[in-house]
Amino acid sequence: MWERPINLWFTLGGHSRFDVRALAAAGRNLYIGSHWSIDRWDGFTWQEMTNYPTTHAIAVGERGVYVGGTFTNLEVNANADHIAGWQDVHLVPPTVIYSRYDPTTSVRQVRLVRADGSNDRTILPWLTYASFPRLSPNRNYIAFLGDGDYPPYHQNNLYVLNLSNSVERRVFTNTDYIVGYDWMNDSRIIVFDYACAIYRMNTDGTQVTPLITGDCYNDAPAVNPIDNGIAFHNQNIGILVADKYGAGVTHVPNTQPGDQWPTWSLDGQWLSFTRGGDLTTHFGGNYFKIHADGSGLTQLTFLSNDANNRMNPTGAWTSDPAYLVAPGTVNGVTGIYAIRTNGRGEMLRIPAALGAQADFVGAMLGYVPTWELRKYLYLPIVIR
Repeated sequence: MWERPINLWFTLGGHSRFDVRALAAAGRNLYIGSHWSIDRWDGFTWQEMTNYPTTHAIAVGERGVYVGGTFTNLEVNANADHIAGWQDVHLVPPTVIYSRYDPTTSVRQVRLVRADGSNDRTILPWLTYASFPRLSPNRNYIAFLGDGDYPPYHQNNLYVLNLSNSVERRVFTNTDYIVGYDWMNDSRIIVFDYACAIYRMNTDGTQVTPLITGDCYNDAPAVNPIDNGIAFHNQNIGILVADKYGAGVTHVPNTQPGDQWPTWSLDGQWLSFTRGGDLTTHFGGNYFKIHADGSGLTQLTFLSNDANNRMNPTGAWTSDPAYLVAPGTVNGVTGIYAIRTNGRGEMLRIPAALGAQADFVGAMLGYVPTWELRKYLYLPIVIR
């Protein structure tokens, strides 16, 4: 029946809550249902479906759905050409998926932005408690931390957002600490740290199984996109790797205590990580890259690692992999930066509208176009 369901949102004037609607076009008919949600999304409920036969064109654009005609039975402006704001999640490269934190309002949101800084928007407007997004390889799910304190490690629960129906679900209740998590290549298994172990579980939160135990400082697992091998950090040791079953744990040579946030390049050949960051907040430091066998250690950023010049978690590789995209502050300007991985210290800022509040980059789809490099390049940034 439904040819193209589109999730939409808009706020009714004078109301303090969201009226969330879903729209689908099938042939020449327009189908609309609605659901009220004050705090967060608890599942979509179709109510009083409206079948609107129209001879007008239905156009699905990047920032909304445009329809001709008058909708007198909907609580929107009559004769409106643009009946709702953008909410269909188009994961079209090059796109950065990041989270932001507003210290004034404590709002935490998962957002998307194009690599040129355009079309910066939230994925779900009512999702104001979400941090540290991780996109599944099939691009159908986003795992994130929600609730609890900020920074979002202590007693923040682990959620999974289903992008096909805009439903988020708590999959793990955190009564201790979770630092990081990632997806196995089949997008059906999440690997995450909790308390004193690294676990795996199904996307729905079932079959929680320990993989690596025995050290409470084994954190922030990252999964190799090629063979599902696991990298993680231990603040007392450095970066470590294991196979997909958690066996064969090995310290990566030339990494050291305090190295954090390993992330695999998409070809599975490199690990990026931060060095010199805070061991409590896990923010700060400079980025490096290295092979899992300890060869090729290369410093990527050369910041002084003070409040005005430091990087933050976690680097997301472009598909080239010519760049690492991460939040940070450079010369007092906080934003999302694309870092050249050639070791020359070249960086460019992605001018996202809310980039100044970015605290985590969880995915980079595609690559950074060369014309953007010419437009925004800092040549090079070397701050001692």
